[in-house]
Amino acid sequence: MKKFSLTLLVMLSVFLMNDTLYAQFGFDWNILGSGARARGMGGAFIGTADDATAISWNPAGLVRLETPEASLVGIFTARSYALKEPGQDEAVTLDDWNQSHFNLNFVSIAYPLSMGTTPLVGAIAYQRVIDMYEANSSEDFGYNYESTGGIDAITPGFGIQLNPMFSVGAALNIYLGKRTTKTEYVNSIQPNEEYEYDWSGNNINIGLMADFQKFRLGFVYKTPFDLHVKYKPVDGDESEGDYTMPGMLGIGAALNPVDNLTLAADIEIRNYSNVRIKQDDQETDPEWENVTQLRLGAEYLLMSGTAVLPLRLGLKTEPKTYKDGKGDQVMGVAFTAGGGLIMGNLNFDLTGELGVATAEWQDGSELGEVTFNILASAVIHLGQ
Repeated sequence: MKKFSLTLLVMLSVFLMNDTLYAQFGFDWNILGSGARARGMGGAFIGTADDATAISWNPAGLVRLETPEASLVGIFTARSYALKEPGQDEAVTLDDWNQSHFNLNFVSIAYPLSMGTTPLVGAIAYQRVIDMYEANSSEDFGYNYESTGGIDAITPGFGIQLNPMFSVGAALNIYLGKRTTKTEYVNSIQPNEEYEYDWSGNNINIGLMADFQKFRLGFVYKTPFDLHVKYKPVDGDESEGDYTMPGMLGIGAALNPVDNLTLAADIEIRNYSNVRIKQDDQETDPEWENVTQLRLGAEYLLMSGTAVLPLRLGLKTEPKTYKDGKGDQVMGVAFTAGGGLIMGNLNFDLTGELGVATAEWQDGSELGEVTFNILASAVIHLGQ
C-alpha cells in the first residue's frame, strides 16, 4: 500500500487539496434534474416530465400538471473506494476514503394558471445541482481532509401549451452556493488549511414537448454561462475566477406501449472540453472531457384498490470530466430501482442508485469507486 499511497497523495494534491479552481475529482458534473421518481427511471425524464420536478428536467412538461403541486426531495449518499494493485486477486477497500452524508436536494412548488383558454403553469424550485462533499484521510501522510457544501440553483420557470400537441417552457437558473475545504495535518508542524468558496452565475433552460398521445418527445437546451467563484483561505486574501460553462443539449422520448407502462430514453450532451478557467486576466484550458450521457428507464403502475404502487427500473452511463492514469476518460455506470405509493393527494417515492467507476494506471493499478444513493421524494397535490 505504501507504493500506491504516493499516487493517492498526488491525486489529492491535484484534484482536492488545493486553493485553485481546478479541483474536479470526486464531483459529479453530470448536472441532472431531481426526484426519486425520475431518478428511479435512470433519469430518463426529459420526455416523461409531468410532475412538480419537471422544472428541473424539461419545463415544457409543467403544462401536464392539472392541480397545484409541491415537492420535497432528500438524498443520502455513501461512497467507497477500493484499490487493486498488480498481482492482487482482490481489491482492498480504502477505509480512510469511505464517506457518507445527507442533504436536502430539491424543493419546488408549481401552480397551474391560464392565459384565456391557453394552459399555463408557473413554478419555482431550489436544487443542489452539484454536491461538493468529499472526505478522506491518510495515516501514512498524517492528514484529514473534508470538503462540504456545493452549488445550488434557485429556479423560477413556466410551461405553456401552444396546442394539444406542443408545449414549450423556460426556466432561469440562478446559481449560488458555498463550499468549505478543511485539511488537518496530524503530528506535523505544517499549519492546517481552510478555504472558503462562493459560487454565482445564471443561465436559462429552454424546453419543448411534443405529445403524440402514446408517444412523447422532449427537447431541452441549457444556455452557456460563466460560473463565477470567489475563494480564499480563512483569514487570507480573496481571489476570484470564472468557469466558462458550455451549453447542454438533451433529447428524451417516452412511450406508453400498454396501459400503466412507460418506457423512456434520454441522451444529454455536454461539451465540457469547451470549459475555460479565467483567472487574473489569464484564460486556461483545464482539459476537461466531453460528457455524453445515456439514460434508460421504465415505470409500471400497479393498481391496488384505492392506491397505486409504481415500480421503476433504470440504467444510466456516468462519464467523468477527467482522465485516469492511462490517459483514458473515466467512464461509470449506474443502476437504479425504486417504488412508490400514490394515495389521495400524496405521492411518496423511494429510489436506490448504485454507481460504479474504475480508474486505471500504467502499472496496472486500478482504483474503483462505488456510490450508493437513496432518494426519497414527497409530492403533494394541493388542489382537488
